[in-house]
Amino acid sequence: MNAIARRDPFAGLVGIRRLVDRFFGDPFFGFHGYAAPTYHANPIPVDVTADEKQVVIRASLPGVKPEDVNVSIENNRLTIDGKAQSTKGSENDRYVLRERYAGAFQRRLTLPQGLKDDDAEARFENGVLTLTIPRVPAIEPKTIEVKTG
Repeated sequence: MNAIARRDPFAGLVGIRRLVDRFFGDPFFGFHGYAAPTYHANPIPVDVTADEKQVVIRASLPGVKPEDVNVSIENNRLTIDGKAQSTKGSENDRYVLRERYAGAFQRRLTLPQGLKDDDAEARFENGVLTLTIPRVPAIEPKTIEVKTG
């Protein structure tokens, strides 16, 4: 009896992906003891919570000053951008590993419909930016009494 064996043409790529991830992720694998600077494509991690009254966005911005952060909402699109200052070391410092992001950053999120953008509030405390955006109250159906005569 002949059995048909299924073959996954992409199975070999998993091993290559692991090798590339290891090369760029492990400072002692490909760079002879020194890691290349790491810049994340998305340096601002956020948490978004929502209920029937509001949407709350919390963005982690460690080491960033409140005056270096800009927040805008346009067409249900939230933009958080600014600049993270780098720490100044001595010119003789030779980093073994450098992961903290420094430079310009930007994060964009699409917000749900029905928010009151004009009433949004932003607070910055302990490296966390908290945006609170209230929802437009739901319109209650109005009952109209029908009269005769």
